[in-house]
Amino acid sequence: MNDMQLNTAARENGVEDASRDSGRLLINVVDILITLGEHKRLILKTAVIVALLGIAADVVLPASYTAKTVFMPPQQQKSGIGALAGLDALSDLGGAIGLKTPDEMYVGLLKSDTVADDLVGRFDLRARYKKRRLSDARERLAGEVNITSDKNSGLITVEAKDKSPEFAAKLANAYADELRLLLDRIAVTDAQQRRLFFQQQIDKTLTKLSEAEVNFEQARAKSGVVSLDGQVASTIRESAALRAKIAASEVQLQAMRTYATADNPDVERVVAAVTTMRKQLADMERGSEGEAGADVQGSAAALANIRAYREVQYQEAILDEFRKQLELAQVDEAKEGPLVQQVDVARAPDRRTGPKLPVVIALAILAGLVVGVGFALCNAHLASNPQLRDTLRRVREAWRIRKS
Repeated sequence: MNDMQLNTAARENGVEDASRDSGRLLINVVDILITLGEHKRLILKTAVIVALLGIAADVVLPASYTAKTVFMPPQQQKSGIGALAGLDALSDLGGAIGLKTPDEMYVGLLKSDTVADDLVGRFDLRARYKKRRLSDARERLAGEVNITSDKNSGLITVEAKDKSPEFAAKLANAYADELRLLLDRIAVTDAQQRRLFFQQQIDKTLTKLSEAEVNFEQARAKSGVVSLDGQVASTIRESAALRAKIAASEVQLQAMRTYATADNPDVERVVAAVTTMRKQLADMERGSEGEAGADVQGSAAALANIRAYREVQYQEAILDEFRKQLELAQVDEAKEGPLVQQVDVARAPDRRTGPKLPVVIALAILAGLVVGVGFALCNAHLASNPQLRDTLRRVREAWRIRKS
């Protein structure tokens, strides 16, 4: 037999094997259908029984209700703030470097442990959820509350679920209250951040001003100078005001450099202005010290007195500048209106959200059919395998508690 005949025979054998496998598969499918048909009553009974158990479970299990509240978080407003207007750029920096949007930030605040812990203590959720640990109650609370934000409108939705419709409404509304309390403690909006910044600067400046006044009194006592010449004092006050403007411009420049390069025209303009003011300040201070040294004996003590007086005037000037900016920030903060505005106040729902009876029945029927088909196939397999039946009989006899 040559190679061609061998290849032809092999192909014919392969076709015959494939035909036999297809025939066996068809026979197996037909056998399964016949078996299921013979046990259709068992399958239907099992499906009905499991469905009834599902309905009974739906009746026994406590119903859950979901209350929803929708509120609008603080709205960002931009406003110029005089010499420190460059600080507005800090609030835009987040978008430039890919940080989260404001509504996502507020969702994160609502999901924070601080808010959760306050709510656990406020409503005694450890007792309600039957949890001993605070962390467990916090996790259960996170599972019962869903917090989302609308990308288009920026509105935040809080959905709280509980077996009591009244408590579900209270819990949902409590999230708006907690956000208000949290925003009172932290600075979030642009105006709030500026207000906090200037308040901190004012506090620091008041401390420095007190120290400068003490140093000035000591220097005046050592120099024996009761009061400075009118022209010198006027020049010192002018230099102090100029130093305050320089300090304000430097803060503005520092803010601008977080989003602009040194070649930016605005940055170059501020740098040039600061350089010019520094030159004017240096000339002004040299002139005031020269005049005082010429008019007052004991030039070392006189210069110390002048420098101490200049520091007092500078701290007073910078304090006035910061107070002006604080007032502007407070005005902008007032324009923002209420921090959290509830669009929809949660009310006790009049319709339960779970468990849903149609879904429970459908899942129960599906589970009953699966269990029924499994029983039918097992019975058919046992009927066709006497050895397996005998083995199972011996297992039952071996584990029987009462033996005859």
